[in-house]
Amino acid sequence: MRTVLGPDSLLVEENVIPGEFFNRLIQRYPKQRSFKQALISIAFSSAYLEALLHIVGYRRLGPREYETIDKGTYRQKLASLGVKDVVLLDGSDRLRRSRKELLHEKAVKEALSKKVEIRNAQDEARFAVDFVRKVEDFIRKKEPPKNAD
Repeated sequence: MRTVLGPDSLLVEENVIPGEFFNRLIQRYPKQRSFKQALISIAFSSAYLEALLHIVGYRRLGPREYETIDKGTYRQKLASLGVKDVVLLDGSDRLRRSRKELLHEKAVKEALSKKVEIRNAQDEARFAVDFVRKVEDFIRKKEPPKNAD
């Protein structure tokens, strides 16, 4: 066996059975900080996106119209704010799914009974942060200029 670079830059031996690899991983990182930090990134990216959409939605659509979509999905809110970019809309679905699956225990139980896509929390965290930045950039480009009174 030779040592190779594994997930998250861990040195692992080739041809190690998966259970053995994960046992070593847990022994090497007993507090699992990388996973915890990934969950925190996903949770706060989602919270920031929700707040951003709320503020911009109220400003652009007005309170009455925004209230009608306030409980909707990220996709519905983005579409209501004029987002037509399919990549952004699909990204909003990915963020919603990964947030639900990674952060809600009930979703995990439901997923175990179905065929589910395996996700890497660190990859999903990187995606969440990048996605929120793209939405923010899009919204800034669409914002009308401030009056210089």
